[in-house]
Amino acid sequence: LESAIQLASPGAIIVGDNILQRGRINDPEVQSPSVLAMREFNYKLATDPRLDSSILTAYDGLAIARVK
Repeated sequence: LESAIQLASPGAIIVGDNILQRGRINDPEVQSPSVLAMREFNYKLATDPRLDSSILTAYDGLAIARVK
């Protein structure tokens, strides 16, 4: 995510697919590398002040962020 933000111009759109990992990101017992990475991605997406972001929870999840 950080690389995408640094490469993007203001107004650019960053999209992440399959961000819910078939619901595994909500299961605290699942600690696989891919789930941990997606939890970190989602957290950064939601908290980074350089982004306006939203998560669509349909199917396996889609993240859409606009670079400020």
